[in-house]
Amino acid sequence: MDAFALHIYPEVGVTASGWHSMLVDGKNTIASYGPPTSKIWVTETLYNLLGPVISESNAPTLVNQTYDFAAQEGVQQVYWYAWNRADLGGLQINAGSSAWSAIRAHANGVFIE
Repeated sequence: MDAFALHIYPEVGVTASGWHSMLVDGKNTIASYGPPTSKIWVTETLYNLLGPVISESNAPTLVNQTYDFAAQEGVQQVYWYAWNRADLGGLQINAGSSAWSAIRAHANGVFIE
């Protein structure tokens, strides 16, 4: 087993600190079962899913804070949902968006395009 996968979708309007609380809750729940690994990957996440679109000016802050909280908790993999889906609301992740630029900045040169 390489890692446990968590999907973190905070309710509409919840900030990165709320995301962090959900991550810690998931980590604590997994740890309570005495698993063979404590490694966690966040394999899906987005803010405001099916809610209002997050402004281009606010998107990088949410992305950066999310990565900061993930690192604080020892999470090395964070995967974002969804590419080019304005109909889903939340962060607009597509070519040229501020969210995409912030995500790319955290890729440490390991990126497939």
